[in-house]
Amino acid sequence: MSANVFPSLTVKENLEMGGYALPRGVREKVGQMFEMFPDLKVAARRPARTLSGGQRTMLAIARGLMLDPAVLILDEPTAGLAPRFVDAVWEQVNTIRKLDVAILVVEQNTRRTLTNADWAYLMTLGRNRRSGTGRELLEDPEIVDLYIGKEA
Repeated sequence: MSANVFPSLTVKENLEMGGYALPRGVREKVGQMFEMFPDLKVAARRPARTLSGGQRTMLAIARGLMLDPAVLILDEPTAGLAPRFVDAVWEQVNTIRKLDVAILVVEQNTRRTLTNADWAYLMTLGRNRRSGTGRELLEDPEIVDLYIGKEA
C-alpha cells in the first residue's frame, strides 16, 4: 500500500511536494527532514513505491512537517508495521513534540498511544467514552479492561 505517498515520485520529490507552498527554502527544509529522518536521506533518489511500510510512514510524516504545521494529524501511523518501525514512528512522534508541534494521533494500539500521550480521548462508536492524561487512563482499571487488556 502506498496511499500515504506519491509512489512514482522519489523520496526527495515527495518532500518537495510537501513544501510546494513555501515561498523559498524548500531545499533547506528537505535537508532538515533528512536530518530528522536519516533513512529517508539514504533513500532520497528511490521511488517512494520501493520503500517499506515504515519508511513510507516516515516519508508521509516528514512531508507533513515541510510547512511547519501547528498541528500534525496522524491516522493509524503504526498500522501494519513491523515492531521495529512502530518503535521508530513513536520515537519520531516524540521528537516532533519537542518542536512545539501539537500532534493528534488516531490509533488503535491503545497502550502504546496512551504511554506517549499528554492527553487522550477514548472513543467508542464515535462518542467520547473517557478523557484524561495518558497516565491516568493507563492506570484506570475500567479502561484497562475495556480497551487495553492486562499485560502478559
